[in-house]
This record gives sequence, C-alpha cells and structure tokens, in this order.
Amino acid sequence: MAAHTSVPNGLVPVHIAVHDPAQMEEPDPQASDYARKRFAASAKYAGISWTEHGAEPRWLDMDTSTCAAAINPSQFSGHGADEYARFLSGAASRGEPALIIATMGTADDDEDRVRSVFGRPGGRVPFRHFTGAIVGERLLAGAEVSLVPGLDAADRDLGLRLLNRPASAPWWAMTVQASALEGPRGTTIREPQGELVPILVDSLGEPVVARWTSSDSQQIWYVIPDGVDWNQVVDWLIQRALPEHLPAALRRVRSRHHVDPALETPAETQARSSLEALERRYLEDKARLGDELERARQEAEPVRAACCTAAAASWKTRWPWYCGPPASPSPIWTRNWAAPCRQTCSPC
Repeated sequence: MAAHTSVPNGLVPVHIAVHDPAQMEEPDPQASDYARKRFAASAKYAGISWTEHGAEPRWLDMDTSTCAAAINPSQFSGHGADEYARFLSGAASRGEPALIIATMGTADDDEDRVRSVFGRPGGRVPFRHFTGAIVGERLLAGAEVSLVPGLDAADRDLGLRLLNRPASAPWWAMTVQASALEGPRGTTIREPQGELVPILVDSLGEPVVARWTSSDSQQIWYVIPDGVDWNQVVDWLIQRALPEHLPAALRRVRSRHHVDPALETPAETQARSSLEALERRYLEDKARLGDELERARQEAEPVRAACCTAAAASWKTRWPWYCGPPASPSPIWTRNWAAPCRQTCSPC
C-alpha cells in the first residue's frame, strides 16, 4: 500500500473501496463484465470535490489506518479486505469508533430484466465476519418517505439532504438480518449485536435511511440508498458526522471545519448558530415546497389533459382538417382556439 506522511494538511482521510477513478480507463465494448463493473464502481465517485469539502480519498492499494471514515468497505480478498482491516485496526488503536457509510441496493438496476418470483430486487449491507447484515427491499416507484422526528443534528441534516433527491430516485425498506452458518454440528445463527435507528421512513414506518450502532459502540454505520449526490454526502460527513462522532479526527489534521466552541467569541458562536439554522430551514423548505409542487401537478394534470382534449375535439369538429396547434400560432389562431380553451379551463 502507498504510504503517506504524518504532516497535517487540513484534509480528513476517507477510505473508499474502489480504484482511483482518475486512473481508470473506460473499457471498450468488448471488455468483460468484470472490467465494466469495476469501472462503473469507481466512476460513481469521479465527480466528488474532495479537497473543497476538506477530505482526502484513500482508494484501494492505499493505506487506510489513519482514515476517519470508510465508504462502502469490502471484506472480500482482492476487493478491499486488507484496507478494511487496516481501517478498523487504526480506529481501535485510537480508541475511536469506526464510522462507515454504506449504500443499499443498486440504483441503475435494469428495470426490464426478468423479475424473480420471490419478490422485487433488494440490497444487502453485510457486517464483517458474517455476523449479520442489513437487508433492503426496493420500494415501488412513487413511494413516500418522511423524516423521523426527534433526531440529533447530524442525523436530521443527513435526512433532509437525502429528502431532496430526485423524485425518481429509488428507496429500499431496511431490516436487520441474522447470518446462518452451516457447519459439521449444524446451523449456527449469528444475530447482529447493535441498534438500528431510523432516519427516514416510508409510509409503513420502515426505515429507508438509518444509523446502526454496534452494542460495544465500536462501529457506527450510516446506511443510505444508492443513487445519491456524493458531494452532498461527503460534505455532510466532514461538516456534520465527524463533529458529532469523531471531533478528534478534525483536530488531528487541523481541519478548517473544526473550531473549538470554547475558543469562539460570542459573536462567532451567534453567527455560526444562525448560519446552521438558516441551512436547516432551507433544506426543510426545499423538501416541503418540492412535495407541494408535485402534489399540485398530480392534481392538475388530469383536469388539464381533459380540458385540452375537449377543446381540440371541438376544433376538429369545426375544421376536420385540423391537425393540432401550429408551430408559430397566429393572433387569429390564439383568439379562436387557445383563448376559449383558457376561459373554459384555467389550468389548460
């Protein structure tokens, strides 16, 4: 693995279990499925402005013992197992919890593929040493999700950011699942030891974004759906998650995002608190207004479609050769067709 100097550079090291996207060449059409999947896995992180957010990526084949967090670590040999072990060992040696962000499911699953008779496509986030997993079932399009009340500041901020994903973005309902290991003495059931705290839930109360903390508090997992804006997630990691769970990680690298509240002036504290409150209100208002706009469009569309269809039918009755509105409507066309339509049905 590549070595790094210990001189603080202001950037928090973060492990990502893929190869550096900048060094990956797009495979040709005749390349194997393995090559294409490997490229696609790295490409998801190609657009992240790491330095701007105050982070330094540590890809596969790079040392991870000083990393403050890991994104989608892998326990499989040749795919990041060594880096994952070094990351966990480093956190343990510092007496810190290992902070992990994992994605559930695959957003770009082919929707035309043959469906299984056993249900809709799902996802799985396994814990290390096969001690269980968090599994997910992909929800149908149009599923409604909401923020759980009473969350701490970091969890609430993450939930608000993910609520602002596109309406077409997929969600997975999550549950904790035990592992069943077959051996010479029969089947051994291993239950995950920890607590799953919902952050966003679907209409049935099932978590679609959650935080899982191991019973010994040595691991903190944030499980989010695939298909996210990674710039938003990395920004949240540095500005919200680390100050909440691992403030020492910011101090070690002398991050510009770390300010000891005890050393702030009253004016700085007030300004920072006001800015944080403004950012929270913006995210809340954006999510609320987006929902209102979508509901208004759903209510208006049937009326709008019926109105315009009726107006067009009336026009064709009077002029059978009518084929629709012209590319450049004339004043006469607007007066005789479009204006009456608007008078009859204002949404049209």
